[in-house]
Amino acid sequence: MKLKLTRSALIVIIFAELVGLFGILFLRHYFDLNLKTYQNFINVNFVERTDISTIKQLIYEHEAVMKNYIWEKSPEARVDIRESLALVELKLRHQLNDHIEVMEKSDFGTYKMGLFTSVKDDLITYLNYNAVICAANLDEEGNRQNIEKYVKENVNPLIKHVNNSIKLLESVSQNETDTINRKMSRNFSRCQTISLLSVILMGIACIICFWHSFKVFSSLEKDKNSALEDASHKEERISEIQHRTIIGIAEIIESRSGETGQHVKRTSKFVNMIATKCKEMGVHPEMITEEYIDLITRAAPLHDVGKITISDTILNKPGKLTPEEFEDMKKHALVGGRLIHQFLKGIEDEKYLQIAQDIATYHHEKFNGKGYPYGLSGTDIPLSARIMAVADVFDALVSQRCYKQAMNYNDAFALIDSEAGEHFDPVLVHVFMQIKEDIIENAKQM
Repeated sequence: MKLKLTRSALIVIIFAELVGLFGILFLRHYFDLNLKTYQNFINVNFVERTDISTIKQLIYEHEAVMKNYIWEKSPEARVDIRESLALVELKLRHQLNDHIEVMEKSDFGTYKMGLFTSVKDDLITYLNYNAVICAANLDEEGNRQNIEKYVKENVNPLIKHVNNSIKLLESVSQNETDTINRKMSRNFSRCQTISLLSVILMGIACIICFWHSFKVFSSLEKDKNSALEDASHKEERISEIQHRTIIGIAEIIESRSGETGQHVKRTSKFVNMIATKCKEMGVHPEMITEEYIDLITRAAPLHDVGKITISDTILNKPGKLTPEEFEDMKKHALVGGRLIHQFLKGIEDEKYLQIAQDIATYHHEKFNGKGYPYGLSGTDIPLSARIMAVADVFDALVSQRCYKQAMNYNDAFALIDSEAGEHFDPVLVHVFMQIKEDIIENAKQM
């Protein structure tokens, strides 16, 4: 009887072990398949979102250059701008074709393929519309008004439709990502249930199998976390690509006035140093946080983005501007704020968008109310613009320009200090003077 019980117990134990082992092996195989599917989806989704982001940036770049072309009054300058338009158009067409190839190789679904095909067709029509504009003679009387009407009635509605289609594409991609994440969570829950049942069946005799199950779960959890971290890294990479694109555009705009792009980097660094010192000294603690410092540092390079609409003749004039030329130059502040709102709304964080708009629009306002474009005074001027004003003027003073020689650092600091309460916020000037040595050291290195 004991022998029979022992044999029966042994058979039950072996059966429990086999069932448990089978359950664990099935668990590993099932989860590996799902993990591989998830990783493939993340990779394809990253390529898709990167391509869409690149296409959006090229559209914004093409719109900006096209507007510059329409506004430009010099025929010679328009020839150069047409070359830039041709280059951006070529990049856009290549990007569209490349993404179509990616979609054909991957299972994107009929709906998304149809959406992107519609975007591509609309963009080709948009480029054809712009070709009509480029073919028109803007110097003939009345043509410029006709072109502006043509843009308003044909180009603007089309590009709005394209942007809506792209947003829909991004929404579909996000929904797919949410769906696959939920599916992975459900599959993971199923795997946990299978493992639990296997452990129950194995009982005391399945201690070894339980240990193996624990190892499998640890490995699977590590793989899942690794996949999620990889997805997070790729999201950060997309954000970094957008930021670098913005910096690149700002540097291109600066290069039109003879700068090499270092001005935007130096002013961004000075803004960061001033804001950081303000936080250390307890200046405006209700506003200046670590997040605010990061946002104002990233927004600073866009302070002169409105200069894209200013003629090269004015930007590169070696002498003093005439009153009419100065009035044209002053327009870049308002234009810059509008361009940032138009091109970055919906792409960047609202806080970043507001700070970038404030810096571009108000950094030429003066504390005494004698600046432009609105003649604001005191604390009516946004804090970000007041900080930008100190950094921008200082760098302009110590930099050589086509119309002046560089001022030495001590004289520049003395001039900034003398303008406290007039041109600049006196509190910020005081902060600026506290970091004089650090500013000079960084200025020499950049």
